[in-house]
Amino acid sequence: MRSVTRSAALLLLALAVPAPPFAVEPPPAFVQAVEFSYYAYPRALWERELVWLKNIGVQTVAFSIPWNFHQIGSAEAGRPAAFDFTGRTSPRRDLMAFIRLLRRLEMRAWIRPLQTIPGLINDGLPASRTGGDAEQLWLKMVESLLATQTANHGGPIAWVEGRSGFLGAPAPPEPITRLSANHPAAVVRSRAAMAAAGGSLLWTDVEDTLYPAGWAATPATLLRKGAVSLNGDERPTTNALRRAAALLRSWSPLLSELRTAGMPKPAGGKLPEGVTTVELVSPAASAVSISNSGAKPFHDDLRVFEPLTKRIMVIPGVSVGPGESLWLPLSLSLSPEGLCRDCTVFAPSEHIVYATAELLSVEFENGILAMEFTAPEPAEVILQLARKPVGPFLAGGHPSEFDWDSQSLRARLKIPAGKSADEMRQNIHLAELRNHPVNRFLGVIPAGDFRRPRDE
Repeated sequence: MRSVTRSAALLLLALAVPAPPFAVEPPPAFVQAVEFSYYAYPRALWERELVWLKNIGVQTVAFSIPWNFHQIGSAEAGRPAAFDFTGRTSPRRDLMAFIRLLRRLEMRAWIRPLQTIPGLINDGLPASRTGGDAEQLWLKMVESLLATQTANHGGPIAWVEGRSGFLGAPAPPEPITRLSANHPAAVVRSRAAMAAAGGSLLWTDVEDTLYPAGWAATPATLLRKGAVSLNGDERPTTNALRRAAALLRSWSPLLSELRTAGMPKPAGGKLPEGVTTVELVSPAASAVSISNSGAKPFHDDLRVFEPLTKRIMVIPGVSVGPGESLWLPLSLSLSPEGLCRDCTVFAPSEHIVYATAELLSVEFENGILAMEFTAPEPAEVILQLARKPVGPFLAGGHPSEFDWDSQSLRARLKIPAGKSADEMRQNIHLAELRNHPVNRFLGVIPAGDFRRPRDE
């Protein structure tokens, strides 16, 4: 069984400054959701799976509401059809309990009130459906049940797909990228969706699905394997979802601000076959998405546009394995406008110059700056600071070496690699900067002893 507690890896910088008050996060600019067919999953396991999804960083679940499954009787002699939404005839029909569970867990719902459902008998529609009157009756029934469960009423229903204006909820942002968690290129495709800086990413095939007896369209679809088994065991294909969810925890509110920038040509004239790069920039946070769909590992320097200096900069030693993708931070401010909402103590010029691993989050609490990375390969991070720190320390508290350039005031820290999604999340504690000069403005000084990163 998987465990709820996860190892994490952080770079920590002790500043001996009280943390500012908590700030409420704005709604995400990029929607990531997991398809969760409540009717095709044992009722007793709903909460377990939803809690797991929330723990790994997924806040939204998408699902269709199957008309034929909830209709338990046909219209006869002018009498309306009977429906079950409370589970009195089957626990899996308890749609209202599912909605209440989402509300209690503070998760969002993306619903489809009338849409064909492949895999369910008759595609989820009644065999005796007769024209628009029956559809209107069905939609009216669903609307009466869910009208008070929309986000406008403090409920979980945030988006409605396929029915414009239904419940007064908007449609999910377009374009919608539907991606199977079992797809061999899931990591690469998820980063491509993120690099579009808008729209929605909908993960499918995450949990095993088991249709109620007699409700599968064919015996072959009775049980469909996902990335997580019915007993809760995670298969290796959960790594792609875990990594995307961890990355989007902090980056999703910033995606709408990012704009594509033209990247300089590689030193060799072109990138290897299958390797693609996209640079996205904004005043406070920029990133380079590099993906390798080829058969050979990529390991080379990467030429990028440095937003602060408006010059070409070389990020050395970027490593991306076959089928891998990295979202590398670039010129990311250590201020509330970046990833860290509580980082008010830093000088305006202090920032992450670059990292060759994925930056998941930056947090500030009780004088500690924590930076968390995903590192499939050994990597490094360069920080532009106001003074030399005393760290870093590994998660266990043991000192670790780091390079400091006193001329440029830059620190270079090594990030070890991991294998699984959990092991890739690395911890280093960088302490401590006392008497931190919050009002000092530093210009961007070219690297001195470093020669890395180098400007061209």
